[in-house]
Amino acid sequence: MSEWYYAQNSEQKGPVNEAEIKELLAAKAIAPDALVWKEGMGEWTPANKVPEFVMRTPPKPAASAAPAPVASAPAPSPSASPLSEREIASSFAGASSSGGAASGEPLFGFLYAPQQFTPDPQDVEKNKIIAVLALFPMLFWLPMVAAKDSPFAKYYGNQGLTLLLLCFAIGLVMTVFQLIIMFGSAVVAPLALLGCPLTILSCIINIGILAVMIMGMIKASSGKVEPLPVIGNYVVMK
Repeated sequence: MSEWYYAQNSEQKGPVNEAEIKELLAAKAIAPDALVWKEGMGEWTPANKVPEFVMRTPPKPAASAAPAPVASAPAPSPSASPLSEREIASSFAGASSSGGAASGEPLFGFLYAPQQFTPDPQDVEKNKIIAVLALFPMLFWLPMVAAKDSPFAKYYGNQGLTLLLLCFAIGLVMTVFQLIIMFGSAVVAPLALLGCPLTILSCIINIGILAVMIMGMIKASSGKVEPLPVIGNYVVMK
């Protein structure tokens, strides 16, 4: 058996046999490029260049071939024909505009959710002016007289009646407050200071009602069946 010598920390070690050199390399006690020599070698040679000490990596096992992907079956085509855009828009409006109540369902005694429908274009063209005029609170009755068979005009007649009731309720509340300020200021003088803010608030409310009425007129003139903001979700006449 050959006797080997190796260099470690600038010192010559040995003699040792081949197995001991391999153990030192495996335990990393000496560097892979540590110089080694045995009789018959011309010069000292790094261990990783000596065939006896070259670490051979065992071949990796061949990876098993992955199974071919199974083609998914095509999704069956729906048997029912898709809804048209008008049907989708109509069903969405009927579900959302009434605040959760079904169309025509009673909400609070005499109040009902507004009915949602797709108006007949001929009905719209024929009764558009009546629908616009019906949004003037005092003319809510006009569709009941001039367009009895027009769902489009009656829809905005209901909106006009709701607007009239709102104006009446706000006017009643403002009148009560004004009377309280008028007679109460004779007893409690500071109450008179509330007169000016109450007048400003009344003007703001009136402007808001006017804006809502104009928005409704624009919708009616465009042939749309859409409730007025806030108050349009409640109608009195079915």
